[in-house]
Amino acid sequence: MDVAIAGAHGQIARRLTRLLAARGDRVRGLIRNPAHADDVRADGAEPVPLDLEAAGPDEVAAAIDGADAVVFAAGAGPGSGAARKMTVDRDGTYTGQLVDVPPTGESRASVLFDYAAAEGIDLAESVAYADSASDLPMLEVVGFPVAVNPETRLAALARKRGWLVEQWSKAPGGPRPMLPIGPLLSARQRRAPVDGRASDARALR
Repeated sequence: MDVAIAGAHGQIARRLTRLLAARGDRVRGLIRNPAHADDVRADGAEPVPLDLEAAGPDEVAAAIDGADAVVFAAGAGPGSGAARKMTVDRDGTYTGQLVDVPPTGESRASVLFDYAAAEGIDLAESVAYADSASDLPMLEVVGFPVAVNPETRLAALARKRGWLVEQWSKAPGGPRPMLPIGPLLSARQRRAPVDGRASDARALR
């Protein structure tokens, strides 16, 4: 059996790889960080460097081409916050629903610290964007904080601290269908009988 595992360097994925390899299956381990290739190879899988968040559909299709099964085990690392865990229905369509509440305030800064440590990222050379004062802890830990369309309090703090303040216009989005609403009626028209119901009501009095 040919099995492709996305997120092959995670604990669950690595255990699964060893079990599959032990029974003689071919395993392809999709990994974002090429430095993890030796670990994946030692587990018995063929490492396939692929950043799922940056890769296009053709690249993903090529990486899993010919596989009998694909196991999605990515997103279990320190950087996989709730905002990166959207539900998918059985047909593979994103539902737009988050699995959990996204982190805010100090917890968002903590997630950023963990992710930077795991990926070897220098926060002093990093950029963070936010529009709310609740994101101050996150903005304060990076070297280049940017306030984008900020609320009043964040805008004032950003200007006081010399941070970059950006005002971005909204994308036009797709066409909005017209609601099936008829023409507006005058007060007299709204009081007029409808299908004889008003006269029937008078007859019953």
